[in-house]
Amino acid sequence: MTSTASAHPPLAPPKPPEIAWWKLAILPLLLVAVRVALAGMMELSGDEAYYWTWSRNLAGGYFDHPPMVAWLIRVSVGIFRTNELGVRMPAILLGAGSMLVAGDIARICGATSQTVLRLQVALFCLPILQLHSALMTPDAPAMFFTLAAISWGLRYLIEPSSPRHWLMLGSACGLAMLSKYTALLPVATILLFVLIARPRYALQTIAAGALAVLVLWPMLIWNYQHDWVSFRFQLSHGIGTDDKSSWMTLGDYAGGQILVATPVLAGLMLWAAARTIRRGKDVRTRLLGVVGAATLLFFAFTSLRHKVEVNWPSMAWPILLILLELHVQRLGGWSLRALRTGVIVAAVAMVVLSMPPAFLLRLHPGGALGAVGGWEPLASKIDSMAKGLPIYATRYQDAGLLAFYLPGRPYVRVLRRSADRMSQFDLPRCPRMPDGQFVIVDNGNLPLGRSVLQIGDHNYNLDITARKNCEVDMDGLRTRSRALRWANSREGNGG
Repeated sequence: MTSTASAHPPLAPPKPPEIAWWKLAILPLLLVAVRVALAGMMELSGDEAYYWTWSRNLAGGYFDHPPMVAWLIRVSVGIFRTNELGVRMPAILLGAGSMLVAGDIARICGATSQTVLRLQVALFCLPILQLHSALMTPDAPAMFFTLAAISWGLRYLIEPSSPRHWLMLGSACGLAMLSKYTALLPVATILLFVLIARPRYALQTIAAGALAVLVLWPMLIWNYQHDWVSFRFQLSHGIGTDDKSSWMTLGDYAGGQILVATPVLAGLMLWAAARTIRRGKDVRTRLLGVVGAATLLFFAFTSLRHKVEVNWPSMAWPILLILLELHVQRLGGWSLRALRTGVIVAAVAMVVLSMPPAFLLRLHPGGALGAVGGWEPLASKIDSMAKGLPIYATRYQDAGLLAFYLPGRPYVRVLRRSADRMSQFDLPRCPRMPDGQFVIVDNGNLPLGRSVLQIGDHNYNLDITARKNCEVDMDGLRTRSRALRWANSREGNGG
């Protein structure tokens, strides 16, 4: 009977790159330059502002996610100051780092320098990587550290006797899970794969897993102190059930993944994964195929029970793109032509996604993108009308955006409706509502019997009013902020 060890014989170490290292760094550096230039042209998204509020109070964990995103933002704003670039700089650097690590993975698997360069071009054009480089969310560090875990997992497969390899593997796995809970799936797949592929070194693999748990210790302690609130929320949010048809949610999932990977590249990557799992004999490429396919299949199954956000399985696509490039290197011909077509389609999508919303609004000011941005002038108006009163919001994203763009960056709290989901603002450390007057920025009607901020008439005048049963007449804060911004623009131009 053939043993697993003999089925996966020792592998040759990766060869040195055939071209100068700086040539392999051109596209990652270009990504940094482009993203730095665009970072300040677009206001923060609601989630980015929400994560920034976390960075003001560092902890071992938070209600929605592990702490890595807050830690990175705190370091970044300390260097680049509190502005859009300061918040987004970690995502930009991690996006470039992901491109470099992906090239390293391809080289370990036998890619030539030409293939590595072609891979970087494809990654540069891949919409999901551009998205994670443009917005500071937990996906940026999760993608980087997952790729790092694969890189060290491959090195461990090649030379399992080296302590450095299993130590780095365990550290990268832990940092990936410290970035986002969904990283648990690829991380667990990597560790299980190397355990099966190298059974003689099972103790080292188990030690790598134990090290990953040790890296997670701050998050585990925080969850224990908060009644495991983050774990419970993610379990219900991620794999719970909803009222939507399972086929509808599966269709939403498939359509979203085709969108972020682009149709041609998505089809080619899935073909490469299926071909590798079915026919592949190289343990290195099988690791890539298994990790990428397992991630996509798990969330496909989850989508039958619950809506899956488009970014949850996003870390699978760079992995499968590496695998695709390795297949194209071996096959050439039609696969190379198809890959070039896919990269062209992805490049067009990347250009459109990289255009700042301000520029798109000038082309089509009445479109759906008009709902994006406008928070800075709105916050200035709110501050001038609030006259020092405490400010509250009814959505956690609105609270983060107001806190970021209000002068002086005060702490904005959340008064949540019972039907809305909880957030970090609901945890016990948040202070209670003040006894005196306060200002509330609301997306609907909220009877409070206190002073409120009202944005009500068609001229978008802001006023503070007190009623016995206050109704905050705001059909949509983003719509109002858009109208206010364009009104200010017209006034500034004398229109």
